Amino acid sequence: PKWPNDLVARQEGRLVKLGGILGEMRSGRVLLGLGVNLRSAPGIPGRAIPPACLAELGAAWVPEPGTLARLVLDLWDDLSVTRPPAFRWPGEGERIAWEEEAGSVQGRCLGWEEDGRLRVETPQGVRRLSAGDLRGLG
Repeated sequence: PKWPNDLVARQEGRLVKLGGILGEMRSGRVLLGLGVNLRSAPGIPGRAIPPACLAELGAAWVPEPGTLARLVLDLWDDLSVTRPPAFRWPGEGERIAWEEEAGSVQGRCLGWEEDGRLRVETPQGVRRLSAGDLRGLG
């Protein structure tokens, strides 16, 4: 399946896409590529979630791409060490919760849709989530 990979933010009450994450398995390791619109965003009409950049959102500091690359490389000093993940995806059957404008919603994870959305069973029916902060992950 395709995993959710958009990096999004809220701008004037709607979601905008700031970039994305691409992943690939090689030799038993996951390699990640990260793209972030720092100072400009591509003009792509008709997108459900339009592109934006950090500068448009009023970021206090928007680095030059080369400066950011050096900072990341300095912080990632030893790629030979396997570290535990800082997050995890919810598993099928797992209970989760999230916040919406109407309040807290709870459900049970049913798995992933082909388009990358998380399928969740709720008391109101099956929901398909494309963005949000989940709680309840053990």
